[in-house]
Amino acid sequence: MDNIDPTKVLYIAGAGRSGSTLLGTILGSIHQFCDIGEVHYLLDRGIQLNQLCACQVPLQNCDFWSHVIGNHPTTFDEQTISHLLDLRNSVSRFRHIPLHALNCSMKFQQRTKTYGEFLGQLYSIIRKSTGATVIIDSSKRVHGHVLAQIPNVKLYTLHLVRDSRASAYSWTRQKAYEPTAKQLSYMPTISTHSSSVHWMLDNLSAELLKSKTAHYFFLRYEDFVMNPQYEIKRILTFIEEEPDQLPFVSERDVRLAITHSVSGNPSRFHDGDVHIKEDEVWKIKLSQKDRAIVTFLTWPLLKRYGYI
Repeated sequence: MDNIDPTKVLYIAGAGRSGSTLLGTILGSIHQFCDIGEVHYLLDRGIQLNQLCACQVPLQNCDFWSHVIGNHPTTFDEQTISHLLDLRNSVSRFRHIPLHALNCSMKFQQRTKTYGEFLGQLYSIIRKSTGATVIIDSSKRVHGHVLAQIPNVKLYTLHLVRDSRASAYSWTRQKAYEPTAKQLSYMPTISTHSSSVHWMLDNLSAELLKSKTAHYFFLRYEDFVMNPQYEIKRILTFIEEEPDQLPFVSERDVRLAITHSVSGNPSRFHDGDVHIKEDEVWKIKLSQKDRAIVTFLTWPLLKRYGYI
């Protein structure tokens, strides 16, 4: 199943609620680009819970994922899925960042290698079945440290950052996982304290990838939504791709294709023409108290990224 050349994976790193779903969907709307969303959650939210694919079909009934799962050498029975989830959870949490950085535990390295082999096979099948030249994975968190160690993956890390106060406010808003479902389930909401800590850890984790990959690109969400077509072109230069056509119908209007992303923001279900603009409601709705808390807890990186 391995390809002669490594599979090119564009990994969107950074904190949640930073615009990665929109960015991934736009890139996935380019010919021969394949957006698979937060594949970190494929085993549990996708296969076990059978949540909707971005094509709005339950994942196990989706033709795309049925083909990928059916051609993967892994047998996806309950015991195997449980084992793979144990592997994933033993190498992809915040507390594992030092182990990835130091490479001092042979047992940890072996677990990372085994889980990485599963992911590498997954990407290879997707590449072969779709003809995609670029696979977009927006899993975030510590997932990228596993990807950086997969031999048959050529990793491009796109570090997407959004103002921590905007991200914190977004985490307080209730959003349905699957807006079309008869019985709605909602994405978790978290406090501004917790979201601030996550924001710091996610972005520090992304920065550490600079030393693990030769390809690292930094992008602020606010710059992207102000000039999306320009920033998409910069990303394409970064990943060394020159597609014939972009999905933009005007400077800030884009025609989104149906993708097959796993999990993530409910905006992944949107297709067709979408106008891109910055969501600035947090500047009005976020209380002065919460704004002060988030600014205090995240100020070192807010300053580094040019927000204060």
